[in-house]
Amino acid sequence: MTTTKVSVQRHIEQVHEGAYYKGYIDINNVRFDYELVLTISFARLPKIPPKTDVEEVSRIFNIIVRRDIVFINLTEEEYNFFFSLIVGFAVNLYQELQAQKIMKALVDLAPELIDSSPLVYRVSIGKFDSFSYQFPEHVCTMLSAPKFGCVFESS
Repeated sequence: MTTTKVSVQRHIEQVHEGAYYKGYIDINNVRFDYELVLTISFARLPKIPPKTDVEEVSRIFNIIVRRDIVFINLTEEEYNFFFSLIVGFAVNLYQELQAQKIMKALVDLAPELIDSSPLVYRVSIGKFDSFSYQFPEHVCTMLSAPKFGCVFESS
């Protein structure tokens, strides 16, 4: 199977805790803005039966992708690709923020354990990462379609 080394940058920002995120994905210098809107929040997801049908999953994880100002209508394969880049990233951010809330609550409950100097809390509501990835040929072909406009060099 032929693969191509691809530069990917991702940014995500929590807009509404566990339910609404936005950001961008840059694939080989082509930027795609996205929104991830959950109809069932991350906090409630463990309470529902697992979904395997893409249509059911896409109802829970509504992914909206734009290139420039143009909305991109995603096929099932395209949805799966963006799902793999966005949803895990959002879960990771959600879990990090939950951990920060727990730590803040512990600090608030135990003032005698901390220095008497005033504390400043900084809560990160966004995340960025950058990496190289080996995309299979079919993914490069998909992203080379005019609606995505990516250009790849084979490696």
